[in-house]
Amino acid sequence: MADSARRHLQVEARLAIRWSSAWGPVSFALALALGACRGPVEPNNACVLDCSEIQDDADSDAPAPTDSLSPILDVPSPAADASTASVDSQDDFGASGSVDVASSVDVAAEPVDAGLETDIISANFTWPVHVFAPYVDATLYPFQKLTDVAKSTGQRWFTLAFIVDKTGSGCEASWGTYYTLAAGPDAWVGGQQLLMYDDLALLRQLYQGDVAVSFGGASGTPLEVACKDVGSLKTQLAKVVQTLQVQRIDFDIEGIWLTETKPGQSGERRAQAIASLQDDLKKAGTPLQVWLTLPVLPSGLAADGLATLAQTLENGVELGGINVMTMDYGDGAAPAPAGKMGKYAIDAATALQAQLGSAYQKIGKSKSQAELWAMVGATPMVGLNDVATETFHIADASELLVFAQQKGLGLLAMWSVNRDHPCNQATVQLNCSSITDQGVDWQFTSTFSALNGK
Repeated sequence: MADSARRHLQVEARLAIRWSSAWGPVSFALALALGACRGPVEPNNACVLDCSEIQDDADSDAPAPTDSLSPILDVPSPAADASTASVDSQDDFGASGSVDVASSVDVAAEPVDAGLETDIISANFTWPVHVFAPYVDATLYPFQKLTDVAKSTGQRWFTLAFIVDKTGSGCEASWGTYYTLAAGPDAWVGGQQLLMYDDLALLRQLYQGDVAVSFGGASGTPLEVACKDVGSLKTQLAKVVQTLQVQRIDFDIEGIWLTETKPGQSGERRAQAIASLQDDLKKAGTPLQVWLTLPVLPSGLAADGLATLAQTLENGVELGGINVMTMDYGDGAAPAPAGKMGKYAIDAATALQAQLGSAYQKIGKSKSQAELWAMVGATPMVGLNDVATETFHIADASELLVFAQQKGLGLLAMWSVNRDHPCNQATVQLNCSSITDQGVDWQFTSTFSALNGK
């Protein structure tokens, strides 16, 4: 998620390289050792070498979610001919069958142990103005059940990552290239096939939670690059919004793609497609909030980030805000970072707030200080970062939370929910933080969640 030109030691493996869909390469051998894999795997839960090419027998029978709602856009539903997604499981998804869910749900109560309708239902409530919505690596196997996090911590808001082009040139939305948009990520647990879209439906029904969907990331080909015209790109963005019935989307723009801000390049297509989609949805009474996630230094956005912000505003996008990746700065920009990662994140957010004010002034619009702070987001990489000297501790999280509450930041996030577990490791892990001062599971999530609704 941070600027790949400034970091990431590439781990070469002879057999294959298995990239994180977010912030850096890890070898397949490492993923196997961690019990983690990307993309669909065989029903016996065994990681296979090339996850993206597996077409096990179960895939042909896997149910796909149905969009049971009236279309909000004039685009085909990718699951229009599929049967309703449901899972016969005893692992918090409930038994087979379905029951009617009362409109008034006690979200503090434990989920009922009964089958529930698991269509991708839309969330009929509004996101908090100030929200913690951590990233979830949706392509990491097995997928992280959002309902488990909600049950354990009360956290209800998440950002699912990442949507990229399926092949690199086909203009087709997918989850990290590994899963189709229509079916979404799945996992085999105890001989049962679990579907991420079922879990999303339960998050909305039982906990009144919701997700944003993030496009891009450091790996894969962004849709705005694979789609060569505004119309086809807009169609793919609309399909994602319609399939998952989301109110909020995010674009993680980094690496070489951050430099494509000239006329006719991917940055212009992205901005124009977003603006057109927002206009359609606003007319339909279902406005879409859009955030950009960009690399940052403690001094603020660099030139490429500022150019992307300016281009987005000039093309008429109504921005919810800018979320900055407060991580992987490098020793030159953030010297002696031990014990200072919270402060460096605060410095970056403070600089961004001023840069946002200047950007809006340039297009003839003015915003109050409070409005600008509400457009600021910050996303640290919890625990050990890709830059070995940078570690984001629980104390840093507490420091950043207090600042966010005082200033009224619109968004805190983190990379990632998958890593919010303690472990004593000398290297970055996919499924834990690699630090020992984290005492319990979900401690970063529990700390940051105090921002919700404040």
